[in-house]
Amino acid sequence: MDESRRIVICGHMAQPALDYMEEAGYELYLFPDLNEEAVEAASQAISIVVRSHSRITAEVLYLMPELKAVGRPGAGVENVDVDAAAARGVEIINVPGGNAPAVAEHTLALMLALSRKLFLVVHALREGEWLKAGYEGGEIAGKTLALIGLGRVGVEVARRALSMGMKVVAYDPYVSTAEAEELGVDIVELEEALSSGDVISLHAPATPETEGMLNAERLAMVKPGGLLVNTSRGSLVDEDALLAALNEGAVAGAALDVFRQEPPAADSPLLRHPHVIATPHIAGASSEGRLRVSMALANRLVAYLSSD
Repeated sequence: MDESRRIVICGHMAQPALDYMEEAGYELYLFPDLNEEAVEAASQAISIVVRSHSRITAEVLYLMPELKAVGRPGAGVENVDVDAAAARGVEIINVPGGNAPAVAEHTLALMLALSRKLFLVVHALREGEWLKAGYEGGEIAGKTLALIGLGRVGVEVARRALSMGMKVVAYDPYVSTAEAEELGVDIVELEEALSSGDVISLHAPATPETEGMLNAERLAMVKPGGLLVNTSRGSLVDEDALLAALNEGAVAGAALDVFRQEPPAADSPLLRHPHVIATPHIAGASSEGRLRVSMALANRLVAYLSSD
């Protein structure tokens, strides 16, 4: 096989997507992650596909002189040195929105678990405690959901929340009031979103502007009894400030699928907090979503590489 047709895949891609790329004439090298063997194989590859935990730095790019494209089966590209890739003429191909339904459903699942205090009663039952009185939780119908970010995932969450009888407000400086109103969502300023939401759900990208946007000052604005859900990016939240807010009762509960450091330290006090539900960055990892994203990326990669 001509080495100019080599694609290195780091991490899982759905089999139909792999079949599609092979049928298009590309030779695939499969690795569980971006390890030393993968980098060596990619030294003669025209494309490499990486998951969110694998970092494509300028140094890594230097070791791949034939590279034409980096594939990202998802929306985020913060694990790729975008400037170094651009300087090399390497295209970054991602698939925004492909896993939006999966992330939205996971967000709603976490929100319901928080509202019904499942994080307390499930653990107690495993420890032999039969907790009923005082642990009935609350309903979400009639409550206000405040979305920080109204992109593809935010829209999917809003649609589901509205169908469940919630009022939805959103802060997003890039979405017009008219667009939001057509969806049934009120656009508000960030401070109003934080102070009015019974549940605050984060769906903003990781950028210098959003870095640590939920700091101590803003967490202090959260409505009494307010819940926080983050299935977006760990960098949006000051985790020390969130821990303090949980300890002080300023935030009643938090559900986190993403963290500043992944995986977080096993002895993290945030992970062990009784009012925190944590999942290992799996919001977008449904079987349907993985197939959808894998096929979309495979199609885009083949189209780009075949266009030369």
